Amino acid sequence: MGAVDGRFDERNRIALPSRLRSNALGDLSIVSYYVTPRATLRILSLKELKRIEARMREYGSTDNDLEIYSLYMNNMRGEASIDVQGRLLVSADFLPHIGVDAKNRDARIVPHGDYIDIWGKKRLADFLAGSREPISDQFKEYLEVASRLKL
Repeated sequence: MGAVDGRFDERNRIALPSRLRSNALGDLSIVSYYVTPRATLRILSLKELKRIEARMREYGSTDNDLEIYSLYMNNMRGEASIDVQGRLLVSADFLPHIGVDAKNRDARIVPHGDYIDIWGKKRLADFLAGSREPISDQFKEYLEVASRLKL
């Protein structure tokens, strides 16, 4: 499955093509999403989220990296449903983290097997051009601890 272009509408909804939805999320209409350390929006089924949470429990509650990662991830996570038109509603609070704002609403929807990443188009272009810098100090720490975990 190849990536496709998308656009967030004025209500912060983005249409997820049915072929990408069904491959990554199955027939489920309830999904979870979070902002990744690379500043993308990751959409996954609740089943995949439970797999990640179980993997996190294996690290134990005293792992410092896991504690920091969990704090960031849970503060940048939401649950949503996909409407009958295949649109996902995303909280406006999360969009600036992926490079989407009122002027720039274009996105790239990238399937990855069991999940879908949504990149702000400019953020993706910068990444593909070689920019691996986190977008803020907060994301720098998030990226560093995520790189040490195997989730």
